[in-house]
Amino acid sequence: MNEKEIIYNFISGKLQYKDFLKNVNGRVFEYLDKIYQNKYLKGLIEKEDYMNFPNFNSLYDWCISCGGGFFSKASLYDEVYNIIVFVDPNVEKYLKYDEDYELALDSIPEYLDGEEACAFIDMEIFSKLPLNLTKSEKKKFIKSECKRLFHIDGNKIPHWIQSCEWPIRNGSPCKYLKCKKEGDMAQFIFQDTSTKEEIIIVQYF
Repeated sequence: MNEKEIIYNFISGKLQYKDFLKNVNGRVFEYLDKIYQNKYLKGLIEKEDYMNFPNFNSLYDWCISCGGGFFSKASLYDEVYNIIVFVDPNVEKYLKYDEDYELALDSIPEYLDGEEACAFIDMEIFSKLPLNLTKSEKKKFIKSECKRLFHIDGNKIPHWIQSCEWPIRNGSPCKYLKCKKEGDMAQFIFQDTSTKEEIIIVQYF
């Protein structure tokens, strides 16, 4: 695929996020940055925003650094779409990334809001959502599947000090057992459900 095919396939949804990342190359960056710079010269990008992100490469890096989860996907897609729609106003937006991000905000509990956990949820829950569900039914389904697949026992959940670091082992989430605190350190203890091995996640206050 040439650079335009890669970009337009991503915008149309034919090329999914992870495949877009695999296909991004120098020509893609150059093509998008040329339009991005033109947008700035036309006064369509605020100077303060441009100072933070002086080229498409910096926008791309920022989106990827946001964890690679639902927010990263929606952000990168929107940045690419907003660049292309400047030169092709009739291009149709693929709504799945924005819809998934909004659904994730409403459905995924905060204690699972981590890169590894969200990647698992995206693959094992979002990609398998029944098509005939209403939005409220989707939220209910996602919340229920999160509890089931992450082995949530009642209200026993980790109260993370920093961001979520829920471990995934052997293709499955570990089960949370308990938290031990000592001084400014907390040990979050999990168990690999297939091997029964304990995994300890250390965080600090």
